[in-house]
Amino acid sequence: MGIYINDKKLDLTGRTFGRLTVIEVDTSITKLKSRQRRWLCNCECGETTTVAGSALKNNQTRSCGCLRKEASAAMGRASRTWSLKHGESKSPEYRSWNAMVNRCLRKGNPAYKFYGALGVLVCSRWLTFEKFLTDMGRRPNLAYSLDRINPRGDYTKENCRWATREQQANNKRNTILVSYKGETYPLRPLARSLGIAPDMVDDRINAGWPVEEALTRPAKVWKLYITYKGEAKSIIEWSKVTGIHNNTIRERLKRGLSPEECLNNWKPS
Repeated sequence: MGIYINDKKLDLTGRTFGRLTVIEVDTSITKLKSRQRRWLCNCECGETTTVAGSALKNNQTRSCGCLRKEASAAMGRASRTWSLKHGESKSPEYRSWNAMVNRCLRKGNPAYKFYGALGVLVCSRWLTFEKFLTDMGRRPNLAYSLDRINPRGDYTKENCRWATREQQANNKRNTILVSYKGETYPLRPLARSLGIAPDMVDDRINAGWPVEEALTRPAKVWKLYITYKGEAKSIIEWSKVTGIHNNTIRERLKRGLSPEECLNNWKPS
């Protein structure tokens, strides 16, 4: 009956992944240990290739192999022309370009697993260094480096900029974005702009606080004595009375909890 097909699996027909457009399930392959679909695809270069569905969906395969060949050829041309003829091999722009291409297209590069293996591509225009330089221009100064505006997108003119280290730190895949007063912000820069310690906001959110309360509730002043039910005692004294470790009480104070919350078996709601 040919290839095993689970009707519940996603139909990829007509979808585009990088340079590949899916034509149909490749029914010529009759035995697959994993029983996963393989798809016949047209590549932009005119070739056809068969690719496992998982490799397409996980962005592991984005061309028939032509992209890597073009990149290697482009890098070779750039090395022969710009590095020798124009002395660009030591320029910061050339080093940025070279690093970009290597981490996206060369499996032996240590950073490939974070870029090429995740399906991050370099647009075909930028496989030539001089076109990359024309589009990006020179770095404003040595404090800037190449950054993707959408950290999950490809390296293209529209998606790249020269950015500072701080800008890039706020624009990573693992940057926490929060909704605050109808707008979306990176959490830690927002906390700093509101005058509250980012680490404390992290602790509050991890403890189950609503985002707006975590960002706006003032931190309690560090207290050596806590007044609770009319009694003022030191943290150490309250620790002995309640059986709660003094460091736990201190951490609760740092998070901005009330005396009642600090001195009882408080749990985030």
